[in-house]
Amino acid sequence: MPNPHPRNVALLVLAAGRSQRMGQPKQLLTIGNQTLLHRTVDTALRSQATSITIVLGAAFDACVNALQDIQNPKLTLLQNPHYPSGLASSIHCGVNHLIQRQTAIDAVIISVCDQPNLTSEIFNQLMQSNSNQPIVASGYADTIGVPALFDRTVLPELLKLKGDRGARHLIQQYQQQGKIDVIPFAAGAIDLDTIEDYRAFLDGQSPQFSNTQIPSTAAIAPPTDRPLTAFP
Repeated sequence: MPNPHPRNVALLVLAAGRSQRMGQPKQLLTIGNQTLLHRTVDTALRSQATSITIVLGAAFDACVNALQDIQNPKLTLLQNPHYPSGLASSIHCGVNHLIQRQTAIDAVIISVCDQPNLTSEIFNQLMQSNSNQPIVASGYADTIGVPALFDRTVLPELLKLKGDRGARHLIQQYQQQGKIDVIPFAAGAIDLDTIEDYRAFLDGQSPQFSNTQIPSTAAIAPPTDRPLTAFP
């Protein structure tokens, strides 16, 4: 039975992808003076989640370097060596880690790093939804998706996902069964998949972002993906 008042909620951010449509690591795109990854981690740390776990893969070294100024005991960085096999491998990496290390968790929020309008309030609304449903998802652009909260009873289902099937696939299954609640997050419709998305987002922002440098694909060094040990 889902806990309508989860007290121990882990927040899992998936940031391992190769950003093939972007042509460069989207995690390292800058908005103002922050990378997109850093911005997402800062937002997560301001939430009421009891722990923040970031799953990295492509451009691992550069992503770690981008976060080196953050020292917080709530934050864990993981390397997913299997990220080329698809999004499901990052979910497996993160969820397995949480099950093994945080046996008392009531629920897990799964999020991504390419939704630049994420706020800590959205994460907190998911945790405070008082839902009796096993999944609470975000609603935007006539669909539902991440960030989404998954009760611990649903975690085994997340571990059955394969290839590029991410959390949205499970969300849709539960929606068809009427076992889902939704919080509104209209700004979640904006995600940065292409350089055009990135330019459009910057163009729509306040003047503080007007001087953000938009790198060309040619200026980005290929990501280094040498084998490294996951940590901590």
